[in-house]
Amino acid sequence: MQAALDVNAMPRQTTYLAILMAEPRHWLQAIHFLAARQTVYPIEEIISASYALDQATQAMQDMAAFPITKAVIYPHN
Repeated sequence: MQAALDVNAMPRQTTYLAILMAEPRHWLQAIHFLAARQTVYPIEEIISASYALDQATQAMQDMAAFPITKAVIYPHN
């Protein structure tokens, strides 16, 4: 299933935000942010599924099809 979004039908006051790239330090900042706020942002509720490294393609396909919103790919099996 693919989602279609008619941006012309969106209210004009809508702000669109996209993250195009990040540096390694941003990932570290995000980890520290979540670790300090575990009760506010329970990470286990954010993660939809986990995959082994050899399943990375499947993880990306699942996220593209939308049954999975946030996947974790472990570097080892």
